[in-house]
Order: sequence, then C-alpha cells, then structure tokens
Amino acid sequence: MFLAVSIYGWIRWSRSNRGSHAGESGAITPEWASWRVRIALILAMILGTAALTRPLTAIAAGYRSSADIWHHRFTRSRDR
Repeated sequence: MFLAVSIYGWIRWSRSNRGSHAGESGAITPEWASWRVRIALILAMILGTAALTRPLTAIAAGYRSSADIWHHRFTRSRDR
C-alpha cells in the first residue's frame, strides 16, 4: 500500500511540475475529516482488522517464532 501511494504521489508531483495538466493546479489541499468520515474510518479499521486477522495469521503462522529467534539472537550477542 505504501509503495502504491508513493508512486501515485510521485506521478502527481511530476505532472504538476511539468505542467502537463493545464486545468489542474497539482496542489492537494488538506482538510480535517468530518465526524462522519472519522466514524467511517474507525469502522473500516475495526471491520478490516476483524476480517483479515485469521487469513493473515494462517499465512504467517510461523512469523512469531521466527521473530522471537531473530530477537534472541541479537539480544544474546549484545550481552556477550
């Protein structure tokens, strides 16, 4: 997701610098989200987390143990 947003931002930035779109200013005006949008985002995060927890846990079933091994390897080497 981060890569896709970065590429999109770079494309928009490069187009605005070249002036290829005469009708577009190229600038994005930030604004605060309304309470309705905030509630929708919170619900989307909760529902997305609930929907993706099991599939991602199943895919990365060995992730915790390998992360623990990685952590212990470096904490032991610092203590020596």
